Amino acid sequence: MKKNFLVLVGSPRKGGNTDALADALIEGALESGHTVEKLTLQNYNIHGCLGCDYCMRNHGACVQSDDMQRIYDKLDHADVVVLATPLYFFGFSSQMKAFVDRCYALLSRTLPQKQSILLAVCGSQDDHEMDGLIAQYRMIAAALHWSNRGEVSAKGVLKKGDISGHAALEEARELGRSVAVRERKKPF
Repeated sequence: MKKNFLVLVGSPRKGGNTDALADALIEGALESGHTVEKLTLQNYNIHGCLGCDYCMRNHGACVQSDDMQRIYDKLDHADVVVLATPLYFFGFSSQMKAFVDRCYALLSRTLPQKQSILLAVCGSQDDHEMDGLIAQYRMIAAALHWSNRGEVSAKGVLKKGDISGHAALEEARELGRSVAVRERKKPF
């Protein structure tokens, strides 16, 4: 079944490791006949959440008028939401964090079922360095009733281009392909 992918890239580094990992997933999704839209969050003016709860009182409408309004519309039409981020101080990049915080407004809306994927890169080889990011992603996906299709992480990719030849690229490509083929079991 053909799906609409919305790939949100949270890296400010154009053409970096996060982009490469996202592009691998996109390649796999396109091979399976899906449609894909890739947004680099660095190119959007997304303000931080004000914590005013206007959205909770107004069916998910945010009081702020910025580029997030355009992204909300794209989210409405997406079947698969992909969050691609570098690990910044054990969490999402600030660009991705602003987007994620503004998804709070979605909690008061009824949305069609979505699937989600996390793609993450980090410079460290430490097996536990991404634990906090992955846990946060899973909690966000659960809160938004997104079906977690999986997470792909590439460790040891600090400098631009370090991801070249990394096994995570094929893992992401295969995950992009597999969305149409079968339901993927959650890793935990």
